[in-house]
Amino acid sequence: MYRKILVPVDLTHQEDQMKALQTAALIAKAEGAEITLLNITGFSYQTPSRSTEDYINDLVDFGHRVSHQFGIEMGTASRFSHDPAAELDNRIQDEIDAGDYDLVIMASHVPGFREYIFSSNAGYLANHAKISVFVVR
Repeated sequence: MYRKILVPVDLTHQEDQMKALQTAALIAKAEGAEITLLNITGFSYQTPSRSTEDYINDLVDFGHRVSHQFGIEMGTASRFSHDPAAELDNRIQDEIDAGDYDLVIMASHVPGFREYIFSSNAGYLANHAKISVFVVR
């Protein structure tokens, strides 16, 4: 049913994403699917002492750690954005289209007042993606 699973991750909130990563691992094992962890990064997250390569290495290290923790290989992809906060939805959608994914599994928080006015990233993808989106709280 699923061949390629995309899991967008935010390296500044790693612990908040463990349930979504575990869900992705369980589905991938059951379906024989591959998992890719996607991180969108930009200059706004960098300090003078850290480079783009440092952030890519952080993602690869995170991928190795969760692969070991959940017992399934997880690949990584890092994409650049000039403004990750504003462009996140579009960058994830670009990756979905380019990578021929058939499922996105995303961590989300409990909706607050802001989400009644503006869609969350997971909510946006659930409403606009052409593939299945599994939102995990």
